[in-house]
Amino acid sequence: MGLNLGQEIEATVQLVKDYGIIVQMEGENVQTGFIINDHKDGKSKYKQGQALNCVVLDVDPIKKIADLSEK
Repeated sequence: MGLNLGQEIEATVQLVKDYGIIVQMEGENVQTGFIINDHKDGKSKYKQGQALNCVVLDVDPIKKIADLSEK
């Protein structure tokens, strides 16, 4: 199963960094996603293991990475 632009998916937060978060998507050919963090106070609202509803913004099938936005 591949990802399509605009598709809504569920993902689980794997890693939280200052610049964004890395998420894992189950059952997809592209299994890693990236969401840019927009927090300005140094605190992220995301936590490891948190489930998110996301929208696919872009997909790199070679690197198997998707750019996502939280829905």
